[in-house]
Amino acid sequence: MMQRSAQRAGGFTLIEGLLASAVLAVAAGALLYPFTVGAQNNVIVVDQAAAVNLGESLMEEILTRNFHDPDGDSSPGPESGETSRLLFDNFDDYDGYTEGPGHMKDAAGTLISESSLSSYGRSVSVASIRLPDQPADADPNFVRVIVTVTSQGRTVCELTRLIGAGNENFDGVQLNDGSSNNGNGNGNGNSGSNSNGNAADAGAGDASATGTNGHNGQTRGRWAR
Repeated sequence: MMQRSAQRAGGFTLIEGLLASAVLAVAAGALLYPFTVGAQNNVIVVDQAAAVNLGESLMEEILTRNFHDPDGDSSPGPESGETSRLLFDNFDDYDGYTEGPGHMKDAAGTLISESSLSSYGRSVSVASIRLPDQPADADPNFVRVIVTVTSQGRTVCELTRLIGAGNENFDGVQLNDGSSNNGNGNGNGNSGSNSNGNAADAGAGDASATGTNGHNGQTRGRWAR
């Protein structure tokens, strides 16, 4: 009996070893969890940053076009003969424009071949916005441009810009986590009208944009996290 007690005091039983392993596994999991969450958040941030850059580049391209069609056509979407983005001459030509993954092009019409961006796609919608007291047959005072960036079948971000027929310009970004930030926009129209207020349907970060056709504007705000 004395010999067995001495042997017992010198080691662990199988059950004790298993319990110690379980405690160690739980403790290790708790220690590693913040690092795992941090890595996942970093991937999300990189994903959103890439999507916002892609959306902004297309939005900036749209801003270089005219508010009114030089040919007098006011129907949404490209007109006859405008078979590529390079031929679009006003905002509403981009309505319904879509680029699937692996088919995105830059403003010069060159295919974006960077492998890290191969899963992204972009689409555009353009809608005319009229003031409440404006006749339905009158030219709209504003257009709302929405650029949506997707990846692997999900929306990563949505950029919205409300553009006036003069220089009024309001913009914002909506991320796929539902966060957005509403800011104030102000601008002066070429006809001498002034506009100060909140952009409807638009969140706004600290951003500015300048187009070549007189569509200039700036909005300021803080990103919502």
